[in-house]
Amino acid sequence: MRATLLLLLLSATAAQAQRVPCRYDECALRVEGRHILAGAAGTRAATFNLIGSTDLSALVSGDSATFYAHQFERRQSTGGALSLVGGLIGVAGLVWAYSDDNGGWDTSEGGFWMMVGGAGVGLVGSISINKAKKDLARAIWWNNREFLR
Repeated sequence: MRATLLLLLLSATAAQAQRVPCRYDECALRVEGRHILAGAAGTRAATFNLIGSTDLSALVSGDSATFYAHQFERRQSTGGALSLVGGLIGVAGLVWAYSDDNGGWDTSEGGFWMMVGGAGVGLVGSISINKAKKDLARAIWWNNREFLR
């Protein structure tokens, strides 16, 4: 009898805890630098880097917030990788263009075009990162919209 009563009490408490909505000042997300912080206290929820994606979709709730979170994750990863590859191609082209036998610049070979190609790839990566930042802002806005004030 006691076990049944205890089980009912625990079940009711768990059900109440699930129904209590999170308050804005406790759970709202915001971005500061490379960190996603939660609540007024600023508890670090995630950190995003140039390469590798932050699992933002695990932090947000709601259909729209999740959609934009997935967009952010995809674009941030792609943009970071393209920016890195573009930079590496550009540096390789710079080394090749400067490695002339006379110790000067040689723009007649492929080094110059590698620098141009690297800049182009880096530009595409930067565009993807800028789109990811917009998706991040939208995901956080849609997520925060759900909280009680």
